[in-house]
Amino acid sequence: MLDMKFIRENPELVKNAINNKNEKTNLNKVLGLDKEKRKLQFRFDTMRAEQNSVSKQIPELKKSKKDTSEIVAQMRDISNKIKEISIELSSITEELETKLLNIPNIPYKDVPIGGESNNVFVREWGEKKQFNFKPSEHLDLINQNKLLDFKRATKLSGSGFIGYTG
Repeated sequence: MLDMKFIRENPELVKNAINNKNEKTNLNKVLGLDKEKRKLQFRFDTMRAEQNSVSKQIPELKKSKKDTSEIVAQMRDISNKIKEISIELSSITEELETKLLNIPNIPYKDVPIGGESNNVFVREWGEKKQFNFKPSEHLDLINQNKLLDFKRATKLSGSGFIGYTG
């Protein structure tokens, strides 16, 4: 995934990469989401700083036996605004990251323009082994030899884990 700072600083280079790889990502939408995210992050940080400074005033006011109800109400208001901004910020961040995953890396200058179908074979290393049988896929070998139990592992520890058998 490309860094957002790099995308902001090199939008034309990234647009060319998107076009060269026949991707459908709208870079202007990505840049707009980034701008909105940075605005929200600034508002969030400002509100958080204000909340911290106001919360430091409460003990001082209580010490001098002054009324803190106005400041406590102000703190509640700030806290509610921070929660709203946080929810919106999370939503925009998630959408932005999804869009960033669809932006291709900048291809080397010798890479042909186009998608996967336009890739060119460059080189091969070693000799291809010739078998007198049809090689099986990894999952087929695992299932035939009962080496792993995916279903039981998922029940025990959740998805993404495997369970060895035998």
